[in-house]
Amino acid sequence: MASSVRIETALAGPVGGSIASSRLTMLGQNAVTNAGTASGPITQYRGGYANAADARAGDSVEVHDLLLPRTIGYVFQTSWQQRPPPCA
Repeated sequence: MASSVRIETALAGPVGGSIASSRLTMLGQNAVTNAGTASGPITQYRGGYANAADARAGDSVEVHDLLLPRTIGYVFQTSWQQRPPPCA
């Protein structure tokens, strides 16, 4: 049994132009969400999002991930949330 769990940000920045209900692009990476436990942890949304399709190109988001061998080539999102805009 683990004595601690560490959660780190996998991606943080603006959402790119490719957005679908279960996938989006950011910082040149494909990020995939999950809605069923058979594929791994269910993606949790925060900051006013109900799913990936709620995002708009340019939104600043933070993505936490789980790297699985079957997901080579993209980030498997366990949670993501809108970030506050940067200070001017």
